[in-house]
Amino acid sequence: MKNKLSIVIPCYNAEKYISKCLDSLLVAADKVGRKNCEIIVVNDGSTDSSLDILQQYQNDITILTTVNQGVSAARNYGIANIQRGGEYVWFVDADDEVDEYSLLYIHESLRQNPADCVFLGYEYVWGEKRAQVAKKELSPSELFYVLSGSEIIEKVMIPLF
Repeated sequence: MKNKLSIVIPCYNAEKYISKCLDSLLVAADKVGRKNCEIIVVNDGSTDSSLDILQQYQNDITILTTVNQGVSAARNYGIANIQRGGEYVWFVDADDEVDEYSLLYIHESLRQNPADCVFLGYEYVWGEKRAQVAKKELSPSELFYVLSGSEIIEKVMIPLF
């Protein structure tokens, strides 16, 4: 399968969440084959036990450490250190969990129709009991966007913000 994907995760004081994030990504990565994606976690100067937790995953992920400079700098540092030639980058936050089929969907979509951007539905969950949920589901007619250039800004970025 081509279209290797590099997943970049900025991590700052995420000891409560990072294990669930990585566990979900590794399950998803197994569905496409780990050689088809790489997971890069940028420890952005965490002062909690985030780095200790990341080291438990060191055989499955790339760990980069930097002084705390914020999420954007951490993402840029991750991009600058992509090792396995990912043709696409997916930013995942340390407190995110991904669907087990998300990487399979992304890889298959890009295999069928290479694009500049793939837009996925999401479920935003907050609260200790995960009781509050906001969903963005894609209709069957928009399950796969093929976007390039200014269409990315017009159809994805502007509606998000």
